[in-house]
Amino acid sequence: MVQNTNFTNHPRPETPLSVSSLLTATSGDPSLVSQLKQEILHADRIDILVSFIKWSGIRIIKDELEEFTQHGKLRVITTSYLGATDLKAVQHILNLPNTEVKVSFDTRRTRLHAKAYIFQRESGFGSSYIGSSNISNPAMTDGLDMIKTS
Repeated sequence: MVQNTNFTNHPRPETPLSVSSLLTATSGDPSLVSQLKQEILHADRIDILVSFIKWSGIRIIKDELEEFTQHGKLRVITTSYLGATDLKAVQHILNLPNTEVKVSFDTRRTRLHAKAYIFQRESGFGSSYIGSSNISNPAMTDGLDMIKTS
């Protein structure tokens, strides 16, 4: 894999790699979406595990994902839990180069509620965001995981 050498043009995440940080969606914390955008642009490989993916969430990190997948590998695991995952969001991710997507359609046995964003770097310094935010605008900007189904 080609190492990401273009990240000097992008701001680094506000949360340092050397210490753990707790993002609580308060005014004193950086927003999760701001940190994810910066992490995406500094990573060489990204693994994402979420219960659902909404277009509203993909839309706000779309440019960063498109830039990242030109050089890095993206893997995403999600589900069709409660019908919340947007087909448009999954299709967009599937069309990105260097990307693998797995969607569980087993709604009877699969009750995935985990959320993890793992950023690996060729330098050996990586970071992870583990918590309660799926890929949706309210979850990533305000810390609210809302499901709107039709």
